[in-house]
This record gives sequence, structure tokens and C-alpha cells, in this order.
Amino acid sequence: MKQFLCTCIIFLSLTMIAVGQNKKMVAKAEKKIEKINTQITSIDASLALSEAQKKEIIAIEIKKLKAIKVARKEMNDKDALKAKVKELNKAAGKEVSQNVLTKEQRKARSKARKQKKNKN
Repeated sequence: MKQFLCTCIIFLSLTMIAVGQNKKMVAKAEKKIEKINTQITSIDASLALSEAQKKEIIAIEIKKLKAIKVARKEMNDKDALKAKVKELNKAAGKEVSQNVLTKEQRKARSKARKQKKNKN
């Protein structure tokens, strides 16, 4: 009985940890969505992201964050890790741009990025 109870407690603890980590990933993905949406709506408010687009971006970002987490565990070389993270970020950005955003949204986001770059 004690062994069963200990097993249950360990299982629940691991489940809580996994859920907590997943919440962090979702929070980071939502922050990314907010950034993209702000860039787009700063040019044209009517081009705001739809709920379906937000869900797709969350899925892409979580997939990217999980891949980064795996890379951090497997790689010891900081330069190689940095290159891998850069590659994963670029791939996720490309996927969002090509597969999620509309042509008008891509143009608006690009214009907002250029405006921000010119300010700095």
C-alpha cells in the first residue's frame, strides 16, 4: 500500500512539472503572437491575427521550443547550440510567415519591422 501511494505521489509530481513547463512554453508562444500581432496592426488594424492563426502559431512555437530544449540537453558546444537555436528560430519564423500569415499580413509585418529598424 505504501509503495502504491509513493508511486502515485511521484507520478503526480512529474505530471505537475510537465504541465508547469508546458504553461511556460504556451506563455512564450503567446508573447510571440502578441509581438507579431502588434507589428501587423501597427500598419493596418483590420489585418489582426485570427484565432485559428493564433492557434497555429502557438503550435509552431511550442514545437520550436521543445526542439530547443532537446538541443540544449544534447549539445555541449555553446557555439553549435547558438547556431542550432538560430536555425530553429529561422525555420519557425519562415513556417509562420509562409504557412500562417496572409500576403497582406506579411507585407504589413515587413513594413512594421522596417519602420522599427529605421527608428533605431
